[in-house]
Amino acid sequence: MMGVLQFYPKDIFDHSKDSCQLNFSMKYSKLEPDEQSFFERATYVLDILTSDKVPLLNDECVDCQFVIKQSQ
Repeated sequence: MMGVLQFYPKDIFDHSKDSCQLNFSMKYSKLEPDEQSFFERATYVLDILTSDKVPLLNDECVDCQFVIKQSQ
């Protein structure tokens, strides 16, 4: 069974200048096997990563929306 195991920081119970101890919540999201879509997506990402040009960000693109949100 394929899926994604996600970890979310729940609380910090100890910290110092150079370290932090956290508790995490966990969620599992089951994925239905779809090899065709998987390989298409992998090819799409690899094409971007190996390109000499960085694509322009587009507000309609979910990947671009993720990048924009992460950079804020």
